[in-house]
Amino acid sequence: MDQELKQEPILGVKYSFLSTIYYILLKANSKIHWDPEDLVTVGMMIRDLNSILEKYSKKEPEIHKEEEVIKKEVIKKEIKKEVTKRVKKKDESKS
Repeated sequence: MDQELKQEPILGVKYSFLSTIYYILLKANSKIHWDPEDLVTVGMMIRDLNSILEKYSKKEPEIHKEEEVIKKEVIKKEIKKEVTKRVKKKDESKS
């Protein structure tokens, strides 16, 4: 029992889930001012996710298509959020 608690569990996750996390981290990374001690950790995480995604996108082309769809969805959401923010700001300035 003690040995089971010490071992880190290995989880299976969908490629699309990792891809989404990767793109969210990239987007957040461009907007956040990280503390210097956080930069290494975040950079390593992004690098590792990118390596995993590249490895599996070469093996399965249909996964790459799914990744592109997810990327486009994330971009659309960001654009929609930005437009909404600008419209709200414009409306507030009129008041």
